[in-house]
Amino acid sequence: MAYLQILTGEDNESKVSNQYLTFWCGNQLYGLEISQVVQIVQMTDITPLPDFPDYIKGTLPVRGEMVPSVCKNQNLL
Repeated sequence: MAYLQILTGEDNESKVSNQYLTFWCGNQLYGLEISQVVQIVQMTDITPLPDFPDYIKGTLPVRGEMVPSVCKNQNLL
C-alpha cells in the first residue's frame, strides 16, 4: 500500500496520474507524470565534453556512474 493511501485510508491510484514533476530547461517548462520519476538527485558540477553537440552539456556523477547531461529543449528544436 502506498504511503498516501496509508495516511488517508483512500484508494488514490487514479489521483497519482494527475501529479506532475515540473522543471525548467532554459526558457521552457517541462513536466513528467510523477509515476515516471524514479529519483531526484541534487545538482552537481557538470564536466564539459569537448566536440559534442550543444544539447549535450557534459557528464555528472550519479550513484557512482558518469551520466550524460542533456538539455532536451535544444535537442527538440
